[in-house]
Amino acid sequence: MKELNTFRQYLKEGVIKENMYIDDEEFEMEMGRSKKDSLKKEMMMHVDQLMDGNIDMIDFMNVVEEIMLDVKIAAKDEELNKRQKQNG
Repeated sequence: MKELNTFRQYLKEGVIKENMYIDDEEFEMEMGRSKKDSLKKEMMMHVDQLMDGNIDMIDFMNVVEEIMLDVKIAAKDEELNKRQKQNG
């Protein structure tokens, strides 16, 4: 939970966008594959663990749901911050 709160704070402050962003071409040159392929490979490792029975389906779905909720909250926070900056 601490990591999640830190992540949310970084999103609010814009730290992640400024320090963690790498464009697609640069990523592909460095890694030898696209961001999408890298993300898919990473996620498939967890799906494979689920399919092998090493991760409980309910736990897996709860985590996915929680992550999606956090993403939606972060997106709404970002949109609100943009509106506040525009309105002065």
